[in-house]
Amino acid sequence: MVSLVHQPTRGPAILDRLFVSEDCFSAVKVLASAIRSDHRAIIALPSGPIIGRKKTRRHVVTRRRSPQQHADLLHLLNLVDFSALREESDAQAAWDLFYSVTGRILDTIYPIRKVTMTSADPQYYTPGIKLLLRRKNKLMKAGRLEEASACARRVGQEIERVTSAHLRDVDPRHCLRDLWRP
Repeated sequence: MVSLVHQPTRGPAILDRLFVSEDCFSAVKVLASAIRSDHRAIIALPSGPIIGRKKTRRHVVTRRRSPQQHADLLHLLNLVDFSALREESDAQAAWDLFYSVTGRILDTIYPIRKVTMTSADPQYYTPGIKLLLRRKNKLMKAGRLEEASACARRVGQEIERVTSAHLRDVDPRHCLRDLWRP
């Protein structure tokens, strides 16, 4: 008989144990109990890892894009005089000038936004959808309900686009399990 519990289960002591005669559990973990108790819970799974429920956060940098921003970009690019690039004798200096001018225009038209994505977010959440949801919530709080409902429709369309891309290769007649996988 082998004990699989090597962590304290009540205070500093190992009071609760799990004994096996053969190796049948791939993962054993001691967690805080779901019920009110000073003992900790022991979870043992025959296959696969034990996934914790703590959220992990990561910051994603994105740019919001809209047709109006595209039109503004084209308008600004038409106004920029790139003739100074032809006068530049050094190719690297001309490229650096072009890159700095266009980079400033891009940062002006499409500002960088930071979005926090968590492990608890559904699989279909993208940074763009989170930005749209943020905008919809601001519009709702401001009482601009028509704009908020238009934003909600766009959120629904984006979710539909992402999930349809996810399910594009699934044949519902043969692989029902794949329809329900995250």
